[in-house]
Amino acid sequence: APFWGLHLLGCENVLVENVTVKNRLDVPNDDGIDPDHCRNVEIRGCHLTCGDDALVIKTTPPTNDFGDCSNILVHDCVIRTQDAGLKIGTETTGNIHDILFERCKILSSSRGLCIQLRDEGCVSNVTFRHIQFVSRYFSDPWWGRGEAISFTAMPRTAETKLGTLKNILVKNVTGR
Repeated sequence: APFWGLHLLGCENVLVENVTVKNRLDVPNDDGIDPDHCRNVEIRGCHLTCGDDALVIKTTPPTNDFGDCSNILVHDCVIRTQDAGLKIGTETTGNIHDILFERCKILSSSRGLCIQLRDEGCVSNVTFRHIQFVSRYFSDPWWGRGEAISFTAMPRTAETKLGTLKNILVKNVTGR
């Protein structure tokens, strides 16, 4: 896909199982799976190859009428990307909470685990556990710089009222 592979927008009670996304590694902005303003989603057993973020949970503008993004379970996935492996944000205009990433293998990334709070939404109650990753620096135009784990809260603009980032747990995560 020249853009996001699977964009779930405002969905509830969804199972994404054994899905394979094979995007080109040299194309920016071709995410794998993007739950956006979704609730009660399970993503399991997927294989994602993407130039951009492999699995990214977000709340994009101007779709805030769809509500929060919550109760998302991502497990047993295999990921290869030139950007973030498992990510929340950059779009965080609504709240994102009660998220569990577990038993995933990130074979290649420029950021293994990533949270980018940039807007007024709050990100809370997020767990990353039993995850293996490889992270390295890729040259421009890739955004990451080889960070293993990158959690940031920085306003998008000088006028942005920034939300909060709280209750984040990283447990049994290994990588290089």
